[in-house]
Amino acid sequence: MQFCNGGRFIMDIGRAISRAGRLAAAAPLVMLISVMAGCAGEPASPGDAFQQQVDQAIELAKRADVSQAQLDALETAKVDGRMSVELARQQTNAAIECMTAGGVIAHYDERSKAGGLVVPIYLAQIRPDSPVGEDGVSQDERLTEECDSREAYYVNKLFLTQPSSVEAREAELEQRAPEVRACLEGSGYPPAEGATAADLDNQALDLYAQTEGDVDCVIGLGL
Repeated sequence: MQFCNGGRFIMDIGRAISRAGRLAAAAPLVMLISVMAGCAGEPASPGDAFQQQVDQAIELAKRADVSQAQLDALETAKVDGRMSVELARQQTNAAIECMTAGGVIAHYDERSKAGGLVVPIYLAQIRPDSPVGEDGVSQDERLTEECDSREAYYVNKLFLTQPSSVEAREAELEQRAPEVRACLEGSGYPPAEGATAADLDNQALDLYAQTEGDVDCVIGLGL
């Protein structure tokens, strides 16, 4: 089994797990940003929105007792005013090193998105004979999750949901929307007349999961 991340949010890529050769695509990342008003009646600037996000990420990361390296990356992003792809790469590789030290084979990869966003990910091999606990989670899966949380989770979440990444995501959705709509219509699942680019994307992903890949209008995700 292969565990593919982009920080468990993974992304518009989602988290994909394949069992016995069968691909199960998880729900897509829903890019949500809480934008607070800078003053009454005025929207916050992208910089203000990011500072709110990074402060929240740091607070949650401290509560989760993550590694100092991940906290340092978040603090660097706060100073820089953005979470860089270099920091996301750094912490994704730190998660891989943690997995490797625990006996899970994992390697680094990237996905280049149509909107210009480069997404660092890891691919971890979950052994079929890895012992499974009472909760149904194998030791390899648990280690992978723990390493991801300790080293990369909050960094990658911030990288994917910061304003610049959301803008790239929206541009990507708009770019591929006509092709997704045509595919859905041609497959016998016409979208609603007023469906947005995001609606089309979600419908395509839902149909892919519901039909176990038989209806594949998931275009441009780079899974």
